[in-house]
Amino acid sequence: MVVVLFFVSIITFLLAFAVPGDPAKSIAGTHATPEVLQRIRTELGLDQPIYVQYGQYLWALVRHASMGYSYETQLPVTTAILQRFPAIVIVAFFGILPGLAVGLGGAVRGPPRDRQPLRRRPRLHVARPAREVQVSGRAAAGPPVRPTPGGACDSLGDRFGTVRSSS
Repeated sequence: MVVVLFFVSIITFLLAFAVPGDPAKSIAGTHATPEVLQRIRTELGLDQPIYVQYGQYLWALVRHASMGYSYETQLPVTTAILQRFPAIVIVAFFGILPGLAVGLGGAVRGPPRDRQPLRRRPRLHVARPAREVQVSGRAAAGPPVRPTPGGACDSLGDRFGTVRSSS
């Protein structure tokens, strides 16, 4: 589970960089000076390589349980999630409820009558004599196969001249 959480953290961290635009511009606005943008990038650590930024993110997540700050709300991400937690629970509950009702209903009722072949008529395919299996196998395979004196088989292919006798 730790490995899965590690890869989820990598994916979510990289998705933040997939969004077009500069986070410094979205914080400062479109009319910000280059000095202000550079100061914001330095404060947020956006001027460092991506692996250093990820290391700092992971360290803050493990050490302080901090997921960073939201650029939009200027609140810690943990606080923003906790503020919306009641809505998350309601959506999850009503999303799971229909599937739970259908699953429990099917488990209580059981399979429909027409899908219970063993109750309608038993099928005995297990212990058949060898001769019966051979006959039913020939019927399923097609025309009968008769050995010829040379060792080749008289089959459909032999009738068309594709299989030759070795004598």
